[in-house]
Amino acid sequence: MRQDYDKEWPFYVDEVIVECRKKHWCIITIDGYDYALNGTASSYYKLDFPHESGVAIVGGL
Repeated sequence: MRQDYDKEWPFYVDEVIVECRKKHWCIITIDGYDYALNGTASSYYKLDFPHESGVAIVGGL
């Protein structure tokens, strides 16, 4: 959540869910949609990165 983050919040929403699946695929869920946080998650799950989808501030991640 935004209030728990010490730096400038890089998302356009106040709350996100971050998880690593099986120690390889880092995913972020924003407003119920999954986005990739690393290349392996993007390739494996065919997910866009948050800034590519306009839900994160470019340069904020």
